[in-house]
Amino acid sequence: MNCSEKTVEMCSIVNIHSGNCPENCSFCTQSSHNSCKIETYESIDITELIRHAKALESKGVSHLSLVASGRAPSEKILQNVKQITEQLLKETKLKICCSLGLLTRETALFLKSIGISRYHHNLESSPGFFSSICTTHNFTERLETLDYAAEASLEICSGGIFNLGETEDDRIEMIEIAVKKGATSVPFNVLSPVEGTPLYGRPTMNEKGLLHTIERISQKFPNVVIRFAGGRTQYRHSLLVDSFNRGVRGFMIGNYLTTNGFTIDDDIELIGRYGYTIIP
Repeated sequence: MNCSEKTVEMCSIVNIHSGNCPENCSFCTQSSHNSCKIETYESIDITELIRHAKALESKGVSHLSLVASGRAPSEKILQNVKQITEQLLKETKLKICCSLGLLTRETALFLKSIGISRYHHNLESSPGFFSSICTTHNFTERLETLDYAAEASLEICSGGIFNLGETEDDRIEMIEIAVKKGATSVPFNVLSPVEGTPLYGRPTMNEKGLLHTIERISQKFPNVVIRFAGGRTQYRHSLLVDSFNRGVRGFMIGNYLTTNGFTIDDDIELIGRYGYTIIP
């Protein structure tokens, strides 16, 4: 994508299995090690999900990711993803992605066979910093998941979270590794510290520092779609446009897994006001 073009992609996510994750990621509201007040459920109502997906498609969303908490997908979750994907592909033109945790070679091939186009699996941070935020699995396991996704010919979406306590160089290294592993879509989230997690109370990332990191990433990796995902509501709404001006070409619209985002209509009005158009 030519970064001089005033066009952006919109994607969205939906939590199909919420909470009770055995991993101890210090930033995560869905970890059973943390004491966050969130809604937990085994599966989402498919009829409601389809209605929601059609509404997103009508607004210009091109990709919808099915997300399930947990270390790795159970057989029940895989079959649920299969059922949901079949219906979404039948009733919408959305490209279906998923984020289900760690994969094996077999689960990656299964996802490809049912019509999943892209696998989302964040590295979260650099290999040197990762053990500071999670000890129940390691960075190598995350890299293996990207390898299995690539072997299965799934597109790869991989990035991470800013403001966990890492340095700017950690962020650049994380993105560099994801791109080397084949990521063509690179989302970044900015930590929204939630009560009940070890990182609650951490100061908001400085806006100037955030934009500087975005600019460095966009300049270093001009051939991937950098996406602004979670954490936007900590800042003024128009920061999204400032990120576009520094090379971001995709963003996540609507609510996130357990936190709220800006409304879809407000986001669309904002980007239109500044002359940006949506790639369907």
